[in-house]
Amino acid sequence: YNRYAHNYYEEQRSRSRNANKGNNGTNDSDSAAAAIASEHAKVLGVPVDASAQDIKKAFRKKALKLHPDKFRNRKEGNDGMTAEEAEEEFKRCNAAHEFLMRQYDT
Repeated sequence: YNRYAHNYYEEQRSRSRNANKGNNGTNDSDSAAAAIASEHAKVLGVPVDASAQDIKKAFRKKALKLHPDKFRNRKEGNDGMTAEEAEEEFKRCNAAHEFLMRQYDT
């Protein structure tokens, strides 16, 4: 279990709850969940209805590129990102992967 992904996921849930408070007491959790799923899919570069295999493949590709240990060792080709930015993006990828894979958990 990745604590960084958990913290990011909890932050996303908190944001969606706060956004729903202004709806005159109605809870629009379905559209909030869809918005969060869409945002996570965008992070990994997959469609919202992607298969588990596609999500895993996109996550692995991006995680290998952004992993803090590998990113720091690169001399060139960092896509203009600092090590801190790459680490934050890596955390977002972890959170997105975890969130999107929950729909396939049985």
